[in-house]
Amino acid sequence: MTTAITRASDELTLQAVSLADQVRTLTVCDEDSYRVAGEGQKACKEMKAKIVDFLKPHKTRAHETWKGIVAEETAACKPLDGAIDHAARQMGTWKA
Repeated sequence: MTTAITRASDELTLQAVSLADQVRTLTVCDEDSYRVAGEGQKACKEMKAKIVDFLKPHKTRAHETWKGIVAEETAACKPLDGAIDHAARQMGTWKA
């Protein structure tokens, strides 16, 4: 990832950790604390969605890059796979 992306991701991570820490300290003991816990849960879900949305295009680009690399690998290995199969057939024929 580029530096700007890393900084943004780091900031989101810090926000998420801070929010999670706040929510983890909650104890539900009455209607007010129940409401606060519900708001905390909602805020955590919203933060999670924000992180997923932020990283989605980067994951998509990385996946496309990976698929391109796999295609190159497949193309480069194809002649070797054919030669390996040919050698195996020749060896099997000779043994028979």
